[in-house]
Amino acid sequence: MIAEKTKNNAVIQNVPNFITLSRIIFSSVMLFSAAYSVLFYVMFSLAVLSDMLDGFFARLLSAKSDRGSRLDTFADLVFIAFTLWVLIPAVDFPLWALYTVIAIAAVKLFAAVTVFVKKRKIEIPHTVFNKISGVTLTVCVYVFAVNVEIPCVVAACVCGIAAVTDVFFAFRGEKNEI
Repeated sequence: MIAEKTKNNAVIQNVPNFITLSRIIFSSVMLFSAAYSVLFYVMFSLAVLSDMLDGFFARLLSAKSDRGSRLDTFADLVFIAFTLWVLIPAVDFPLWALYTVIAIAAVKLFAAVTVFVKKRKIEIPHTVFNKISGVTLTVCVYVFAVNVEIPCVVAACVCGIAAVTDVFFAFRGEKNEI
């Protein structure tokens, strides 16, 4: 009976990680879809949903862990990279938007390196601004099929603010997680 409870508890504690792993699978399938196809939107939407649900279930089940946090960060990077891989050739992004993506990535990398130098561990903050950036970018993907310029401006502003706050918290040594 005790072994069964322990096994069930281990499964429950890993539910958020299974949800996070599903984001990597959905993102991988998205690679084989055309931008703005039904398959692309279904996989993109499922990946977004898994991103929202993994943290929710981690808190609900008291299953937050460093391993889960690192897995979530890796799944986010895979999701972003694969989404860009599909969209960049298909969307006529303004050149300034592509440069902005590179600049924001550089600022976020600087923040991550700063945290690593201070704490000797990889830590990507899950701040309010980063969550708002995620929502903004998600909406942009759905809107890009209609208009590219306006969502790019909004996303650049929101993500730029989030990147700067990452650096701020990195220098202050604060985690500022939500």
